[in-house]
Amino acid sequence: MDRNFLYRHRDLLTLVHATELESVERYLASCASAVSRASLQADLANAQARTVRLSARIQQLEKRLSQELGQQAWRE
Repeated sequence: MDRNFLYRHRDLLTLVHATELESVERYLASCASAVSRASLQADLANAQARTVRLSARIQQLEKRLSQELGQQAWRE
């Protein structure tokens, strides 16, 4: 098919452009959802790592508190 055919039939050219635009929009939407999903997974992994670090810190502080309370009780 010759390109001039499309330019002579504007309705077909408009249809081709609309189809192309839909295709691009679908592609961008799929990319956006993939990025969003990847972003959420990264956020979840970071939150889980932070939870592990905070739990370890809490255990460390509880142990120190227990030792201090034990020493205070011994002194009294």
